[in-house]
Amino acid sequence: MKNVERMYLELARFSAVMVILLGLYVLFFKHIKKLLFDLGRLPMAYDSGVCFLIIGIVLLLQLSNKKSLKALSAILAFTVFGYSAMLLPDMLLQQPLLYKIHSGMAPQTALCFLLISAALMLRLSHKLYFKKASAYAFNIVTIVAVVVALGYLISVPELYSFSFVPMSAYAAFGFILFSTSASLLNPTVGLTSVFTGRKIGNIMARRIFMQLIISIIVLGYLHVLDHRYHWFSHEFSAALQTIILIFVGLFIIWETSEKLNKAQADKDMVQENFKIAVDSAPYALVISNADGKIILANHQTELLYGYKKRELIGQPVKLLLPKIMHNDYEARKISFFRKQVTVYFTGTDDDEMLITADKDGKEFPVEMVFIPIKTESEVLCLTSIIDITERKQYEDIIKQQVTELQFKNQELEQFNYIASHDLQEPLRTVSNYIQLLEEDYPEQVTDEIKVHLCAMDAAIVGMSTLVKSLLIFGKLGRNKKMTLIDCSELVENVLSDLSSLISSKNAVIKIEGKLPILNGYETELRLLFQNLINNAIKFTAPGTAPFVTISCREDKGFYSFYIADNGIGIDPQYNEKIFHIFQRLNKAEDYEGHGIGLAHCKKITEMHGGRIWAEPRPGGGTVFTFTILNLKNYETA
Repeated sequence: MKNVERMYLELARFSAVMVILLGLYVLFFKHIKKLLFDLGRLPMAYDSGVCFLIIGIVLLLQLSNKKSLKALSAILAFTVFGYSAMLLPDMLLQQPLLYKIHSGMAPQTALCFLLISAALMLRLSHKLYFKKASAYAFNIVTIVAVVVALGYLISVPELYSFSFVPMSAYAAFGFILFSTSASLLNPTVGLTSVFTGRKIGNIMARRIFMQLIISIIVLGYLHVLDHRYHWFSHEFSAALQTIILIFVGLFIIWETSEKLNKAQADKDMVQENFKIAVDSAPYALVISNADGKIILANHQTELLYGYKKRELIGQPVKLLLPKIMHNDYEARKISFFRKQVTVYFTGTDDDEMLITADKDGKEFPVEMVFIPIKTESEVLCLTSIIDITERKQYEDIIKQQVTELQFKNQELEQFNYIASHDLQEPLRTVSNYIQLLEEDYPEQVTDEIKVHLCAMDAAIVGMSTLVKSLLIFGKLGRNKKMTLIDCSELVENVLSDLSSLISSKNAVIKIEGKLPILNGYETELRLLFQNLINNAIKFTAPGTAPFVTISCREDKGFYSFYIADNGIGIDPQYNEKIFHIFQRLNKAEDYEGHGIGLAHCKKITEMHGGRIWAEPRPGGGTVFTFTILNLKNYETA
């Protein structure tokens, strides 16, 4: 449809340019005649050429859609309207009585300019009746110009002079081109709508109109020739013309009948296919009219309610609706057919659950959708009814399982906290006793015993760190609050916290491009960046200065972050294992750590609706990629 509208718009521009060129041709006719060759007599009056030039400019200005230019177009159109209105009375009276303007313009030409200028002013309004008036004015101009052109074509002066000064053939051509294309700018109003519509009536009108016009023109021309050259007697000519008209009429009727029959067959096939589709639908479908009477019900409706189709046809659709809808059914029905908008009743809330009953009175929950269907004669209501008994059962089971899962998670969190806290106490006790032994019995603590006590103390510190890490892992996501985070600022803060490590390792951290501002959990995201940057610096071969790059790009609703390093790399077979808690790939004496940092990272990315993975970096090292859901419309509290 948009392509057709664009084509009409281009046609209007073309016609505007053509009548402008026609006007210029008339105005500069004498100069063209002197410079080039003898073109004969002037094609039309000078003022007609000026008017063509102005109406062409007016249409181009209106097509620009700029308010200032539209205002200018209205002024120019009114100028043509006023000039034509002043000429017309004197021309019709054939005496310069009122304004005494001497013009070579024909009265019918002045009338066409009057109508066109009025139509151009009226089409600027957004009101439908003004648009209709504009369209009909263009249509009248088209008819007058076609009659004039036909007069020139079959050499009948009465048709192009109307007992006045003859209208120029050039003017008739200009009027036909301009008025036809201008009327197509509003193809749904006026006589134009009869020929531009897509309904069967419009299609048949286009076919019949062309056949009738061609037949009438040919017969009329033959009749003129017969009258001019006396081929046949008047009686035989009239009889022959009548016979030809009958045959032409019969042919048009036959062809129209064939087309209509084919269209009716296609329509019947569509209706039959629709009925088959309705009847084979996997859920109950009922069609009712504006009176609320059932006119069609499918097989699933029989199975769901226990009624036979013959029992339902003609019955009020209210019979199948839940009782909660019965009280205000009439008001709902009137509103539905007035607004003609699809209405959904999903019954998602227990308070609004729709409960209906079958023929035997057995109740069951349903979900209903009421859809307006427009036909040629009326608007119908298609009601979709779905039994959601099983869905409700599953929803209840899921709700129960969710409740149990929440309770288990609370228990697990409580256990994690208590276990971590209780484990710290004996560790602190053992650590305190080691310190007492070293302080109270220095003479009895030999060098060998000191070595053992140091090993015990180191093991206790490691164990305490593991317990604290486990406690932090369990707390991730608790009491979380989503806020707007500037990732560039967040990473700068992380790098400031790691400044000692960065300096000691002579590490270079490069942020490529600008990092986004997004919605997320600030504390957790900070820990995520800290763990990954710390690992990138830590896991570097001896004697190699760490080089880490941080970048981000937006992709399909996610922010993808990339942290690449030039470290020792990861064997691809361990790409999944490294994200499990307490999993280490290197010896503790080579690289310190407890195998919990990447587990934190995995949990944090999942909290943000994303994921994390590791890939080898070309040239050595590893690229850690993690995604964060882009919550653009998330409203922070």
